Amino acid sequence: MYELKKPVALVGMMGSGKSAVGKAVSSALSVPFNDADDEIEHAARLSIPEIFERHGEKFFRDKENQVVTRLLKGPPSILATGGGAFINRNIRSSIKNYGVSVWLNADIETLWNRVKHKKSRPLLRTKNPKETGTYKIVRVQPTPNPDAFQFMLNGKVIGDGTKTFDSPEDAGSDVLAKALFEIFGVQSIYLKENFVTITKSNTVGWHTLMEKTGHTLEEHLKFYETGDELEHSEDIHPILEAFKKEEYNNNPNLKNYLKNHQMGWDVTDFGKGEFEKKGIT
Repeated sequence: MYELKKPVALVGMMGSGKSAVGKAVSSALSVPFNDADDEIEHAARLSIPEIFERHGEKFFRDKENQVVTRLLKGPPSILATGGGAFINRNIRSSIKNYGVSVWLNADIETLWNRVKHKKSRPLLRTKNPKETGTYKIVRVQPTPNPDAFQFMLNGKVIGDGTKTFDSPEDAGSDVLAKALFEIFGVQSIYLKENFVTITKSNTVGWHTLMEKTGHTLEEHLKFYETGDELEHSEDIHPILEAFKKEEYNNNPNLKNYLKNHQMGWDVTDFGKGEFEKKGIT
């Protein structure tokens, strides 16, 4: 029989099954199950939609941070977080310090079919609810160019080929590109498959750009049906042609920053037996 040694926080988009999976796992391990949204409603004596309507999203996120941190500091349990919780840097830090995160992933159509009839989801009360919060960053990783990072998303961002914006003039009416180029230091944007590569000026540090760039991607990124050019397997993006991998490997400051910060969005999907390997059970 396994003994849970620390809280397990289930993270993922709304409709990914955090509550259903959490209850099943808590039952199998004979540990408590906590739903962050239920705890917030209990503490506020208001429903989630009422909290949004009366106090706004910022108030809700502040209370969410307080509740999630309190539960993570408690006895080992299975915790289902809200769909937007993991983009909160404080919540990510609390999970890292007091527990472990498990990412539940599902394709967009599955998520939409599960939540489209829900009336208790304030963030879906928009003109285009299916596109609200469609993309979430699951990992950020370096490239051979120290000034370029790949933001890995939870789904394909482009149907075919690649798309590149090399300057604000290239952005045109593209909402995402315009928003990213408004961030001081962003020089180019490259989209392919399920990631977006952002290249910055070498005069600006990633610590000043990472958080804002990530939030901008999650807020404005929409699926592109086709790119500028169809993909060819032999093509290499100019970013990769201009820099050697050794330049990254010989950059201890950047490597240490990555090791210490893990870019915040890096989540772990535990397979069978991984709980035991990681010292969680």
